[in-house]
Amino acid sequence: MFMRRSFIPIIVLGVAGTAFAAYAYLSSGTGVAGTLGALLALIGAVAVLVGSLVAAFARIGVVLFGLLVFLIALAAVLTALAGYFLMQFVLAVVMALALLALLVAVLLPAPQRRPV
Repeated sequence: MFMRRSFIPIIVLGVAGTAFAAYAYLSSGTGVAGTLGALLALIGAVAVLVGSLVAAFARIGVVLFGLLVFLIALAAVLTALAGYFLMQFVLAVVMALALLALLVAVLLPAPQRRPV
């Protein structure tokens, strides 16, 4: 089965971001429960998660992969900004870490396989 292992940290951070955004949207103790901003942050975190899953498991061309990486980065930046504006700083930090992990995954060279 094909998988880009460098996307595992992004998937984990996407799950964490989705959990924090869902908590912010659903919990009455956050002060932003049920608001449109919290819902948009949740949608952004889900977009980072789904995009990283597609990038990790799908065999796609270089151009489409580049577009997908750009969209994941855009979703991570905008969700981090939304988390900051909603005063959900943990969400903002998790999405910033997802962006950093995405940059590392894309910019570092893939490990070379040794012939057996």
